[in-house]
Amino acid sequence: MARENNYVLGKGESLTSAKVINTRGGDKNPPYPFPQSRDRLLEPLKHLVRWADRLPDGACPNDQVVAEMTLHPRYISKSDQPGTLLHAVGLKVVGRCEVQVRPEAWGVEKHPETAMTDRIYVAGTRVAFSKWTSELTHWNGESAKAKELSQIESIAPFRASAKLRDLPDSEDGLTEIVLHNAGDPQLFQQFVKYATQLGAKVLADRQHVVGWLTFFPAMLPQGAASELAKFAFVRVVRSMPRLRAINSSVIRESTFSAKLPAVDCASRAHRAVIFDGGIPEDSLDALAPWVTLVEPAGIGKPSKKYEQHGLAVTSSFLFGPLKKGVATSQPPIPVDHVRVLDRRTGADLEYYDVLDRVLTHLSTNDPYTFGCLSIGPDRPIDDTEVTAWTSALDAHLAHGYMVMAVAAGNDGELDAEFGLNRIQPPSDGVNVLSVGAADSRGAKWTVAPYSCRGPGRSPGLFKPDGVSFGGSDHTPFEVLGDALSCRLTAGTSFAAPYALRVAAGVGALLDHELNPLAIRALMVHRAVPKGRLRHADIGWGRFLEDPQQLITCDDCEAVVIYDGALPLKQHLRAAIAMPKRPLGGPVTITATLAIAPEIDPEHLSTYTRGGLTVTFRPHALRFGTNPSGEPTKEPIAEDFFTGARIKRRVPEYVLRKDLHKWEPVIRATRRFDASELYAPVFDIYFNTRERGEPQEEQQPLRYALVVTLRCEQVPDLYERVQLAYQEVLVQLEPKIEPQLRL
Repeated sequence: MARENNYVLGKGESLTSAKVINTRGGDKNPPYPFPQSRDRLLEPLKHLVRWADRLPDGACPNDQVVAEMTLHPRYISKSDQPGTLLHAVGLKVVGRCEVQVRPEAWGVEKHPETAMTDRIYVAGTRVAFSKWTSELTHWNGESAKAKELSQIESIAPFRASAKLRDLPDSEDGLTEIVLHNAGDPQLFQQFVKYATQLGAKVLADRQHVVGWLTFFPAMLPQGAASELAKFAFVRVVRSMPRLRAINSSVIRESTFSAKLPAVDCASRAHRAVIFDGGIPEDSLDALAPWVTLVEPAGIGKPSKKYEQHGLAVTSSFLFGPLKKGVATSQPPIPVDHVRVLDRRTGADLEYYDVLDRVLTHLSTNDPYTFGCLSIGPDRPIDDTEVTAWTSALDAHLAHGYMVMAVAAGNDGELDAEFGLNRIQPPSDGVNVLSVGAADSRGAKWTVAPYSCRGPGRSPGLFKPDGVSFGGSDHTPFEVLGDALSCRLTAGTSFAAPYALRVAAGVGALLDHELNPLAIRALMVHRAVPKGRLRHADIGWGRFLEDPQQLITCDDCEAVVIYDGALPLKQHLRAAIAMPKRPLGGPVTITATLAIAPEIDPEHLSTYTRGGLTVTFRPHALRFGTNPSGEPTKEPIAEDFFTGARIKRRVPEYVLRKDLHKWEPVIRATRRFDASELYAPVFDIYFNTRERGEPQEEQQPLRYALVVTLRCEQVPDLYERVQLAYQEVLVQLEPKIEPQLRL
């Protein structure tokens, strides 16, 4: 049982210290020794040169072309990039994606048949490629550039046909083009010149630049897409995305009217923002104590349908599900409802207009602590590409200053074999709280059939982050309708603001005790899994509905929140708060670790600039031995999040796939016998990279770690931990009287 004063413990960062741990490995045995590596690349290079010579001059700005260079899976870490080779031959990496390969050789005895690896897009002049080809036979095998040849599995042209996706079949079809701008704004102007010669009309004023990608719409004559895609720096040509259709989704109308509370918000220390369809005029006065309607400049007239959706989303955040005969719950914090939809929404260019309104408001107003998006592009995510919506929001939300809840989408019943039921942008963002829908609030629940499924892209596989009640045919979600009537509906559009309501409730209760990243980590940490349902269905589980439950502990457990900055080039050693008297029997430890990294959207396989390597040392007095048989300097380590014993050197392709090295949020629960634990610690290493390579100017990054220590045979565990650390840890007690329970 949880006592009223068993509040989670903060200041866990007081239990941390920076520590230098040597993890360097030895040299690698190359899969293709020189001259084999030279000979196997010579013919592909000659073919590439012939292909480049046939391209139109207008498609090769400054005589440059772009090729696909696939790296061997053993050489995809940031320290293994073939930088010396590329510099020597005059090439520049402008982007990358992830592909699966079957290498011809591995250079090691134990290896998989296939593995995921990086395909990098390299740009250089036609002269540079030709010169490399002609000089390659004369290279000295002992040079650094020659040794890096073995890191290349293959090289080939980046053909126009590989850039085309789901093209419109009508004349003057509206398309979206994604351009590798390589940090050079002149490339866009050169593309416009080339496209104009082909009869295309580029809508330059709608461009969005995120990192080294430029997204923009264009009107193409029928049949021009293939010629347009020959432009060297084009990454993708695809049909213009459209926004999700917003239907009222009313299961049935109700006969009762809602009774709104005659109280202020629980707290005004924070403020939320909801981007949606607006609020009907006849409801504005009733919601005025808690809601401010914001009309962006230049937006068109409102749509009644979209206003009803906006009212329902806002109602879900303010009050949660309504119930006949029961007064609505107290709103947690005030909200700005920014109307970003108008009567033109659904037309061709509203995809960009709506995104512009969202980004403009976020960048020109005081920072919000909480936000919600129940709208977005009407398409499933693509493992090989990223959208303007996802990349722009991820870039804005880096460093974790805001909890942004995003609806996963309602196409969960579409064809799973073709991936049509996968989550929709921008819920694939690594820095958002992606929310799917549960079909019930009771003990018997499952994922709602309409809720889009994961996984997300890598990194960011664990999407959605979780599910919240979104309604179903048998248990609808009750929201405000016209004239304060009640409407019964269902959708992830309502699950997302309902989950955000809980997060905002924690912020309201604790005032400024927790930063948004820590609240997001706490939401994931406390999410309740469901039987055998996969992560792809429900993420980490169903989010709790009561903010008070998130910040209280059972008597037999202690929850500690660590909130700080990760050191550079050192490990952060985080000690687990253990009571002074030894524990007995089974002990359960649950840990959740979250960061909000900056991104490189053009480098999809290395999308996040920050990643985590975490080792767990359960017993401070148990040491292993090194290859020479001598005791190791540090206690035996294992990977807490997989349970595997840590080896001295693990390939990057394994770290990414199995150890979730670059995932921004990780969680796991492990059971131990009490005798296996003595002064246990986590050693957390902050890996940094920029465009897939070592980052030159590194910056510390905020982290949030939540750890639960639970031992049911010790009914006073919370009291013991609190007593042992009473001068270090602090109870995160509510600043206000809790009135947010449902």
